[in-house]
This record gives sequence, C-alpha cells and structure tokens, in this order.
Amino acid sequence: MEGSSLSVQIPSFGEQLISLLIFKSMSLVPSTNRKQVTLSALIIIQMNSPLGHRSPLNIQSMDMNVHLFYEENSVGMLDFSQVPMQKLNENTYQTQFTDKCLILSDRGSFTLGSLSISEIIVDNNITLVGLAGLNNVRLHDISVDGDEGTALQLSINMTIGNPGVTDIKLQNFTFNIVDSDNETVLGQIPINILSLPSGNNIMTLTGLLAALSEKDLPAVGKLFSAYLNIQTQSITLFHELSTNEHNATAMNLTISSLSVKSNLDGIEAKLIQRMEVLNFGIEFDSMIVNKVYITSQLSVLFQLLSNVHMTFEEL
Repeated sequence: MEGSSLSVQIPSFGEQLISLLIFKSMSLVPSTNRKQVTLSALIIIQMNSPLGHRSPLNIQSMDMNVHLFYEENSVGMLDFSQVPMQKLNENTYQTQFTDKCLILSDRGSFTLGSLSISEIIVDNNITLVGLAGLNNVRLHDISVDGDEGTALQLSINMTIGNPGVTDIKLQNFTFNIVDSDNETVLGQIPINILSLPSGNNIMTLTGLLAALSEKDLPAVGKLFSAYLNIQTQSITLFHELSTNEHNATAMNLTISSLSVKSNLDGIEAKLIQRMEVLNFGIEFDSMIVNKVYITSQLSVLFQLLSNVHMTFEEL
C-alpha cells in the first residue's frame, strides 16, 4: 500500500462556536464632560466545542469588540482585551470586566495543545431589560427643613425601582418639581449623584420649594394644603431637554427629557390645637347701612408636624 493516498472532505463545523451570550448584570455611567459611557458587566457565555464533548474547550481569556445598536442605530462600541474567563461547567463560561469602553478573539487550549482562535463571528440577539422610563416610583413623604430666603428647604423620601440588570449612575443635573395637573414648576432638586442599582432603591432627595414667579405661589400653597389634608396629588420630577445637542455630554443626552412621576399621599395633621378669643368688638358704620366692623384679639396655639419646620409671618 506504499504510496497510496485517500482524499477526504472534512465538513465544516455546523454550529456556532458561541451559542449563547447573556449579560447577567451591567453598570452604565455616562460621562459628564465627554460623549462617552463607561460600562462594567458580568457575562455568561455558552460555547460549542468543534471537536465534540470528548475534547472540551479550556478558554482562559477573551478579547471582545462589539458594536452596540439601539433601534438599528449605532450607539457606540464596546472594546476590551485579555479578560479572564471562569469555567462554570463543560460548555459554560463566565467573564467580568470593569470600567471598559463584542471581531471576537479567544485564547485557551484543547486536548491537542494550545490554540489561538480569532475573529469568530457571533450572531446572537441579546435582550437587555431597560429601566422602563423609571415608571416604578413611590413618593413616601416630604419634610420641610426650614427657610432659605423666599424658598423652603425640602426633603422627599422616595423609592425608585430599576427593573433591569443595568446599574446606572447619573451625575450633576437638576430635577424640576412639577405639579402634574397644571404643569406648574414648584421647585428644584439639584442632584450630585443618583445611583440606581438593579432593584428597589430607597433614597432621600433634597431641594428647594420655590415658585418661579409670583403667579405660581398659589400652586405651592395648594401642594401643602392637599398634603396636610389627606389628599393624594400627582407630582412629576422632570429634567429639561438639553438645548445644545452638538455640545452635549453623554450625561446630558442620557437624562434629556427624563421624567419621574408618582402620587404623593397626604397625611392627617391638626395644625391648630387651641384658639382663644381674648377680646372682641363690633362697630356699625354710620354712613353705610348693613356694614359692620369687627375687631378682635386671638390667641392661637399651632403644633407643626415633626417633619415640618416653618416660620409663620402672616395668617
């Protein structure tokens, strides 16, 4: 049989090398001075070995380069290299990267020895659950912490639910406090850092309750009157749209038109505990019939709520 040969066609591998790619968790931090977003993520990867189950892959590290699209529009690129891999079982690996900016390259070893594979196409549709517009918000109560000029210092205790796997951190912006019924701006809440991990986030936001103009003062009074009379009212925390999108940072574009809406339930409060009439006088007008002047001196005991610190000048 010396000198004989046999030509055989070896079929191509009929499966995807990477069959499943799942973002277990992800953190997103928009930049406050550049059009850049910092990402961190924990990814589960399921792989098929082209040599079968008897020659499992032993992946040690990965280079990944991924173009990210939203509604068929490119929103950026995720690029990192030499990320270590942790084997969970025969076909499943886990990798994690932090603060990085998915042609794919992986390095590891087969039973036959060390091997480097590069530029493997990954054709997977990956679903990331978003924040759903922050529509799961609960305002628990408000407190007035004192006066600041013509404004009232305000604290709002609230819970914001994040239904997705993405942890997001928003920085250096301002929420307007708006009456949802008539869209009157009642005040503002400056935000240094708003961190929203996945799940329910209990927090206290502080700001100022102050009408933008004198004509809006009745709306501010209505807010407190309803709150102290067990009435439920709708409040919106709203960030205005960025006016200059060309110079806007990633943070500006992320939070433009951000709106958080919730109901604020009122509480039962008995502000006037006691009232006494110290003196009382009546005088009839000598010129105008049926016109009567009344003068009196009253002693009124007010008891404010423990979470309301206000100074009354006129009643």
